[in-house]
Amino acid sequence: MKKRSLLTACLLFLVVMSLAVSCTNPAVYIKTTTEAEAAAVVNSKARTINLGFSAWPGWFPWQVAQDQGIFKTKNTTVNLKWFDGYLESISTLAAGQIDANSQTLGDTLSSVAGGADQVVVLVNDNSTGNDQVIVAGGINSVADLRGKKVAAEEGTVDRANASKY
Repeated sequence: MKKRSLLTACLLFLVVMSLAVSCTNPAVYIKTTTEAEAAAVVNSKARTINLGFSAWPGWFPWQVAQDQGIFKTKNTTVNLKWFDGYLESISTLAAGQIDANSQTLGDTLSSVAGGADQVVVLVNDNSTGNDQVIVAGGINSVADLRGKKVAAEEGTVDRANASKY
């Protein structure tokens, strides 16, 4: 009887510890880097950063920064890589052909969960209602989409929602 009670106590302990570890917020362990620390790292490496981005308004400031010479004022060389397709930018990052990419947190988490070695270093756009569906004339509500073809780039953020209509 004591063996069974001890085994039950050990199993219960393991379950509780597993739950405690799985409920820990990993964001608590994220180190925040100051601008001076980031500049020191960039200057010590003295290399070009290849940064991918695609057609999302929150990522267009990269091009503005390039055009205005902002990267140069920070002694940073950035090679912007424009992608016509968002998924192509994610694949290019996964293949190691660029150093960084502008992508959604959801896609980054999916990549990391799949084994990719990626780190979020900057949040440069918080979407608060910018998502839209562009429609042809005569469609005035979501209900009007029923039975119509709705296009979305496969694998992107809103693909799952588009398939509902």
